[in-house]
Amino acid sequence: MTLLDSTTMNKLRAELTAIDPHIIMYGEGWWDSNLNHISETSLNNWKEVPGIGFFNPSERDAIVNNGGSADGFASRNTASTTKVARALLGSEGWNGNDALQAFWTPSQSINYVECHDSFTLNDALWLANPNDSVLTHQARLILANAINIIANGVTFMETGQEFGRSKLVDPSSLTPLSATQVQAYQSGTTAKPAWYAASWDTAKNSYNGLFGVDSNGKYYGNYWQGSNLGTTIFAGDVVNGINWDNVKDNQHDVDLISNLIKFKKSNPQFWPDDYSKLAFSPDIMGVENVTNASNGVITEELASGLDKYLVVFNASGNSVTIGQGGQFYGSLNLTGKNVIVSNEGSLSANQISNSSVTMSDLTFAIIQLPFS
Repeated sequence: MTLLDSTTMNKLRAELTAIDPHIIMYGEGWWDSNLNHISETSLNNWKEVPGIGFFNPSERDAIVNNGGSADGFASRNTASTTKVARALLGSEGWNGNDALQAFWTPSQSINYVECHDSFTLNDALWLANPNDSVLTHQARLILANAINIIANGVTFMETGQEFGRSKLVDPSSLTPLSATQVQAYQSGTTAKPAWYAASWDTAKNSYNGLFGVDSNGKYYGNYWQGSNLGTTIFAGDVVNGINWDNVKDNQHDVDLISNLIKFKKSNPQFWPDDYSKLAFSPDIMGVENVTNASNGVITEELASGLDKYLVVFNASGNSVTIGQGGQFYGSLNLTGKNVIVSNEGSLSANQISNSSVTMSDLTFAIIQLPFS
């Protein structure tokens, strides 16, 4: 989208708005080269194109670094806590800029953690955390998806993201790798399989495998690296095809993410198109409208009509206690409060039976609270 000037894009926006103001318009606003001294439609020029959204890579990298490193919140990088808190408020900013209002409105922030030509969320988290158990890996996936959905702004999800889509395949059998196979390779417990390196298959007219290899033999993922072709755009169906069997294999995750989407859609107050109307509690931690954002734990309160919700994200590496006598909301009695959605096993029941709850690492919860 940066290749198009902002004048053209604003004319297009006006034409679409005349048809239906709810039509979403967004694109990639990556590099601002100031080519021919025109105002390009880039993140740097967001002020020039109100009503047009941008993929928000700072939100993505705060949650899960798409380069495969363990820099994201879902990989227990507590240094990302404040950035994720700001992402929940519609954007933490561009290139590490902690200014809240990186856009005119939250709807300019297209929140995403995977897209068509980069790592899937599943593959990125395996690459960043190769020694995870399958259960730990699944918890990271759910946590990252939950943050991306709840965050103010426009939620973007790639097909298959909700059931752990992968681009890791064995071209010899044209079958996806199992989580156990991926884990074994990433952890170094097995030798590098021949099918893992990308190679051109003249018969299929496509690349096999996900990763390209640079001149030092290092896997660099699916990005452009000089003359090396690593993106999966040209990899064909062998890599980019979707294994729909993963839907039933991960039905619990699919249902949980579906419930999260329903929750957000049913509460328009959680996605206003005005920063002044964000449905959050007052600022007490120096991060506007975020109740607590430190050491890998984020809590926030959302108000929607006559309803109030407590949202907790825990990637601290430890269990935390929420409610009476706990580290967070220590004076709040949670007995009888309703759990809207959570991946914390002890909160599987709809109603909390104790005055506090203990949340394991890599879990989240949305708990309904009464107005007081």
